[in-house]
Amino acid sequence: MKEVFGYIRDYFRYVNKKLLIVCTLQSAVLIFLNYHYKLEGWITSRQGLAWPAFAGHYIIFITAFALPYFFCSLGGKKYFFRNKPFIILLVAAPAILLIIVSGGRPSP
Repeated sequence: MKEVFGYIRDYFRYVNKKLLIVCTLQSAVLIFLNYHYKLEGWITSRQGLAWPAFAGHYIIFITAFALPYFFCSLGGKKYFFRNKPFIILLVAAPAILLIIVSGGRPSP
């Protein structure tokens, strides 16, 4: 058990605390906005989008995936968006997650 607490202590010692706070606040704000304003239901029922359920969830997921990397880039130590394979994975990851979450079947 001491070993586990040692890992946790090391994590908090070496993590970028400003970035951790910003990403935690970003997650909290997105969750609040989603539940308070029912954004998921609104964005997934937009008829102006092609495949509204997929496109709406994709917009939510890409926002949650990309913003932490954007915040990290603002810190100036790493700039992920110059790396073409990273951008491909960043764009593909939410789509893959949507396919996995939906079980491969389209949303109603």
